[in-house]
Amino acid sequence: MRRSLIVGCGYVGSALARRLSAAGDALWAVSRQAPDALLDLDRVQLGAADVTQRLQLKDALAEALAAPLDNVCYLVAAGRHEERAYRSAYVDGLANLLELLSEQPNARLFFASSTAVYGQRRGERVDESSLTEPEGFAGRVLLEAEQLAHKALQRTVVVRFGGIYGPGRERLISRIRRGQALGADRRALRNRIHRDDCAAVLQHLMNLDDPAPCYVAVDNEPGPLGRVEAWLCAQLGCSAAALVPAEPGPFSTATSKHCSNALLRASGFELLYPSFREGYGALLRSTAV
Repeated sequence: MRRSLIVGCGYVGSALARRLSAAGDALWAVSRQAPDALLDLDRVQLGAADVTQRLQLKDALAEALAAPLDNVCYLVAAGRHEERAYRSAYVDGLANLLELLSEQPNARLFFASSTAVYGQRRGERVDESSLTEPEGFAGRVLLEAEQLAHKALQRTVVVRFGGIYGPGRERLISRIRRGQALGADRRALRNRIHRDDCAAVLQHLMNLDDPAPCYVAVDNEPGPLGRVEAWLCAQLGCSAAALVPAEPGPFSTATSKHCSNALLRASGFELLYPSFREGYGALLRSTAV
C-alpha cells in the first residue's frame, strides 16, 4: 500500500486527499487546523500543525514519518498576500518539513508553486524552460522555495499552477452578475486551472515512474479576459457592452503571459475541464438560482 502525506490540506489538498483515499493510499493529512471535512474518509489520519513551528510539525507527523513515505505533497498557502506571510509559509515552513524528511531519502516531494515565478508580461509564451525573473514578491519567494526543495530532495517535482478556481471561488462570475467588467485591459492573457484538475494533476504525477522535475499546470486555453467576459455574459444573459469598466489593478497587462501545458499533456494527463467554458459552465450550473 502506498504511503502518502499531504502538508497543507486546504482547498486543493482536500480534493487530492479524496482522490488518494479512493485509490487506496494510506494517507496522512496535516494543516493548520485539522481538516474536519475529511472525517468521512477511510485510511486517512488527520492532524493539525503550524508548519512554521518545527516541534509542532514534528509531533503531528510522528506516525507518518515512522515508516518510509512514498509521496509528500506540500500544498501550504500563505494566509495573506504580503511578503512576510509568503516567506513564512513557502520558505520557513518548507525548510522545517525538509529537515524532518532528511531520513526519508526515497520519498518524492511534490511542491505546489505558481506561474507567478514567470516575469513575462507582454503575452509571451512560457513553459518549464522559460526564464524565471519574477518582479513581484510572490514569484520571488516561490522561486526561492522551489530551489530549496530541489536542493534538499533529488526527487522533487515542482508544479507551477495557474490561477485556481472552482467551487467556492466564483469571483469572476460574481463580478459579471454585479455588472462589473473583469479587468481594465480585456486583452490581458490569463492562465487558469480548475481545483479538481489541480488534484488530478498531482495524483497523475504521483503515479508516474519518472516525472520531470517541473511542470506548468494550466488548462488548454489561456486567453484574454475579454473572451472569458463575453462568454460569461452570454451564459448569464447580460450585455458585455453594459458592464461597468474596471479600474486598473491586478488585471493589468503587467501580468499578461501565455503559459503552456504541453509537457504535462505529453505525460499522458487529460484535463477534466480543458478550458474556462467547461470549468465555469459547471460552476454556473451548480450556482444557478
